[in-house]
Amino acid sequence: MVADILNRPVTLLDSHNGAAFGAALQALWMLDGKQSISHLCAEHVEEKLTTVIEPNQENQQRYHREYLRFSRAVELVRNFY
Repeated sequence: MVADILNRPVTLLDSHNGAAFGAALQALWMLDGKQSISHLCAEHVEEKLTTVIEPNQENQQRYHREYLRFSRAVELVRNFY
């Protein structure tokens, strides 16, 4: 689903702590402020990849259409909030 929504390949790492590690890596990125997230990933992430999930173009187009509908709905009610 994430690959479809973002229209980008998603790489699953061979780790049981992926979410926590990802959060820690993003925190380091924000605190450091000098290095790119790509550089930090290259420095800290081991290349033990298990799976790469490619986006499904049909699903991606559906998500995109629904996102456009959602964006239009937000614009219609924006002034009420």
